[in-house]
Amino acid sequence: MPVARDITKDEDVERTMATAGPRIDCLANVAGIMDGMMPLHKIDNALRDRVMAVNVTGTSKVSRAVLPLMMEQGEDSIVNVASQAALRGNAAGTACGTSKHAIAGMTKSEAFL
Repeated sequence: MPVARDITKDEDVERTMATAGPRIDCLANVAGIMDGMMPLHKIDNALRDRVMAVNVTGTSKVSRAVLPLMMEQGEDSIVNVASQAALRGNAAGTACGTSKHAIAGMTKSEAFL
């Protein structure tokens, strides 16, 4: 069920959960933004913070919201999209690459739940 929300805002995550209903079998975290392919020394703090907020914090908030329900159900499937940027470095796109590495780490940790 696609919905348009700002996953960096707690109230939007809560509204999404209320809309989803009593059972959630699958979650696909696919929200993500780019940083204009900027290298570390050229990206400003505001853009870096926004990329991390959407790509990492937002993904974490949505997963955290559904996990208790999924764990209670005894079955779940969460797919976190991270792109090739999670697997390697690059001369540009530093904030995005950093965020995708974080998503890969979060996904590995979630797998133990």
